[in-house]
Amino acid sequence: MADFITWLKDSEEKEINPVIVAGIAHLEIAAIHPFNDGNGRTARALATLMLYQRGYDFRRLFALEDYYNTNRQAYYKAINVGKTYDERRTDITSWLEYFVKGFKKEIDEVKNKILPLANRNINGKIKSQIYLTPEQLKIIDFIDQVGRISAKDVENILSSPKRTAQLQLQKLKKIKMIKAVGKGKSTSYIANS
Repeated sequence: MADFITWLKDSEEKEINPVIVAGIAHLEIAAIHPFNDGNGRTARALATLMLYQRGYDFRRLFALEDYYNTNRQAYYKAINVGKTYDERRTDITSWLEYFVKGFKKEIDEVKNKILPLANRNINGKIKSQIYLTPEQLKIIDFIDQVGRISAKDVENILSSPKRTAQLQLQKLKKIKMIKAVGKGKSTSYIANS
């Protein structure tokens, strides 16, 4: 572990690509297996942390875990489950290919979701780029995680008065990021697809 920590520090000074560093960090934790339980989760969390610390702020748009969960057998094969630490370290090419392919796939999916939002018609007149405030991003993130949001949820998330929460929802509705469902007090908002 000491050698691994030293390598992590050196990788930043040597400006090794963060995606490669994240892939190697994931593999090393899984291979060293320093804990009785949770090594895989720790490896995936460390890989995400490495990416985040080195400039890849996804704002929770995706998790590499999603890619691994699509085909667990391919994940286990790529990471060489069942082999010793020295056997795994002999050639990590197949693991890095798998890791980078998964990273690219997740990035492409995010890109395909975001590009249609980049230039939208507003009121049928103007095409303009959308810039969301941090508060609006929190609202969108909540909808992404839960599926819907109410004005009361927005009040709680933003620690804001009811009127401010409603105003934020109306702004997102105006730019067609969300749409209302239900009426009156039971109104909630969902992503506008």
